[in-house]
Amino acid sequence: MIIETFKPNYTVKLLKENRKHFYLVEERDLKLPGVTGILQVINLPALIPWATREALDSCRRALNGHLGQPITLEQIETILVEAKARPNKIKKEAADLGTQCHGIIDTWIKTGEWPEIPALCLPAIDAFRDWVKESRMEFSSKVEINSIDL
Repeated sequence: MIIETFKPNYTVKLLKENRKHFYLVEERDLKLPGVTGILQVINLPALIPWATREALDSCRRALNGHLGQPITLEQIETILVEAKARPNKIKKEAADLGTQCHGIIDTWIKTGEWPEIPALCLPAIDAFRDWVKESRMEFSSKVEINSIDL
């Protein structure tokens, strides 16, 4: 199946606002959030224990470095501030990696050529390649993604 053989019912443009993106369906004057934006609205109860575990692991690692040594209130405060920030840091790193992997796939879709793939992106790119092979999806290098930066 070749993507360009489909006749779209709507013109959809990608709108970028800061780090968020939306899709504008022009014929309906409709602005829709991206999947990531939708998922951030949904309460993900599994993330609460994960974030707690990451923060506590950060404290544990920092405090292990002080075993047998006196520790000041200022050092404890620093450890707690870093621990509180740890889950968001991990989330941002994962989001940045996802953006990088999507960019690599987007380049391949647009050009038919794979750019250099960082090792951290290989699992995602390999999964995409497997999906393309299994689905027998074919991409034309003429695919154009309309993007508007606001």
